[in-house]
Amino acid sequence: MDETKDTTPGNAMPGNPAHAVFGELEAQGFLRQIQEIEGSLKGIAEQLASFAGAATERAQETESFAAHILALQAIVAVLARHANVPPESVAAEIRDEIKARTAKLAGNTDGSPEVLAIAQALFGENR
Repeated sequence: MDETKDTTPGNAMPGNPAHAVFGELEAQGFLRQIQEIEGSLKGIAEQLASFAGAATERAQETESFAAHILALQAIVAVLARHANVPPESVAAEIRDEIKARTAKLAGNTDGSPEVLAIAQALFGENR
């Protein structure tokens, strides 16, 4: 009878040093830990993919929000030009309105300088 040796990696002969190392790692639970880590990494990868999808959605929403603001700015600028109201006649009222609406948010009693600058640009003040 011809005895052939099974050289499959998991079935190495008992005297083989590789088999001994593999057996020791298995006995210590190392391979199980590697499998658990692999499962955890797959879970993290899935969560990151989910976060990426959510971030993309938020970016699209922000772009839409910005587009709406720009559209409203264009409409206000055109209406202001057609109203034939000199900017200097309403400048103080605009500043007061901005101050009242943004002081608390800006943490500044004069209101948000950014909002004031945008309003001045839209209404044509300082041109």
